[in-house]
Amino acid sequence: ITLLVETCFNSMNTSAALNRGMIDEIGSKNLRVLWDILNAIYYQEYPTVDVYESIKHVLGHIHVKDAKVDPVNSCVDFCPLGSGDVASYLHDLIEALRRDRYQGYLSLENAYKPDNGDYIDGYYVDMPVLQKLCNG
Repeated sequence: ITLLVETCFNSMNTSAALNRGMIDEIGSKNLRVLWDILNAIYYQEYPTVDVYESIKHVLGHIHVKDAKVDPVNSCVDFCPLGSGDVASYLHDLIEALRRDRYQGYLSLENAYKPDNGDYIDGYYVDMPVLQKLCNG
């Protein structure tokens, strides 16, 4: 059994760095990071290749979604993948995963809902973007 600890708003481990430190300290091979790259951005940890390099030895899953975040005003405005604060990091991050033959999971955690649409419509907008990124 592998237990994943997410970088998220509700946890005390809001960044990949904090999760990595906890996992390294505990020393269990069954404990891994679920790196939600947008959640980490909210706390000013940007999903650069350097951050990926620092956690890849404990990385088990990556959540991908996009938004414009404004932590000062506690605001997250979800938007189509590739059009928010995650956009400038996605290509380099996917290339690093490809280079390293990443064996963990990468999933679209859809939170985007188009105007006059629903979350399913958001998947139809975001999935082609993610597929294009992942297929090179």
